[in-house]
Amino acid sequence: MTRRGLKAAVTGIALAMAVGLWLPGAAASTIGTIAVGHPVTLAPGGVTEMAFYRANCNMSSSIFAPTQGKDGWVIDLGSSLSHTLSLTSKSAGDAHSLSFMFYNSSCMLMFGVNQYGFPTTRTSYSGSTPAGSRWVVVNGFRGADIELTYTVS
Repeated sequence: MTRRGLKAAVTGIALAMAVGLWLPGAAASTIGTIAVGHPVTLAPGGVTEMAFYRANCNMSSSIFAPTQGKDGWVIDLGSSLSHTLSLTSKSAGDAHSLSFMFYNSSCMLMFGVNQYGFPTTRTSYSGSTPAGSRWVVVNGFRGADIELTYTVS
């Protein structure tokens, strides 16, 4: 490998790590922020989840993109058949709570943890995702400036 090729490879690896991508076999943590809790009570999703669904799960859609982080955060798990998700959260002031909605590659809701929108004290998720999951929508119910740290492997 030439010196120029080595420099390009090192730069590429550093860039991939900086934007939250990971190398095969390694997991990377990513941080997202939910601005405010879900504006609707006793409903399965808020502004972020509804826009994600209306955009047919297209995260780069002009329908969805402006809503990422408003009252929820969408995590793209990737296309492999099984995933392990580890997510923790913290909020500077108020107590906060979350729900987790799992969608498959056809943009169909598969399963939700506390999916009916009832008040919850859940602030983390750790374990395998339902088989066939492609996206996880994390809905905030209470609190503001909820910081999520998550790893997908």
